[in-house]
Amino acid sequence: NIMVNRKYQAKVIDFGAAKHIEPGRENSILLKHGYAPIEQYDRNGNQGPWTDVYSLCATIYYLLSGVKLQKAYERVAEDLTRPLREMGIGISDRQSEAIQKGLCVQIEDRYQTMAELYYALYQESLPGAQPSAAGRADARGGFPEQQVKIPEISREEAAMAYLKEQLHQESGE
Repeated sequence: NIMVNRKYQAKVIDFGAAKHIEPGRENSILLKHGYAPIEQYDRNGNQGPWTDVYSLCATIYYLLSGVKLQKAYERVAEDLTRPLREMGIGISDRQSEAIQKGLCVQIEDRYQTMAELYYALYQESLPGAQPSAAGRADARGGFPEQQVKIPEISREEAAMAYLKEQLHQESGE
């Protein structure tokens, strides 16, 4: 869960869904439809940084558009996801394309690291990441210690959309 405080800072909370998975034991799958990539629907799915890329792009997509994505496995047969620019969202074509790539259903078509996604969105490397030969940034140990930029949108609108979704989920509707 992501909460936005009064200073409009995003904070990740509620890691209660995370649990230790024991090999060889039947474990239930915990995910949020619309935010979970296809590999999370399979107990043995190939999960990695690309999994988080999808989930973050799905969150950004929702915050900017108010539209929740289809379940990832539904997108295989018929993908109804529209590019954000096509929806009239005020971001650059490059940023819209970056988010679309981060939302690719197939792992190999998606950014493989957060550093790659960040570079595609902002044309700058994450602090502590080194550019690769292909001009993308490579992740070195996960998320940076510093606060990262978020797309320029109305912070009030983003906060209200997120809170509305949370209230909707809590009310059971």
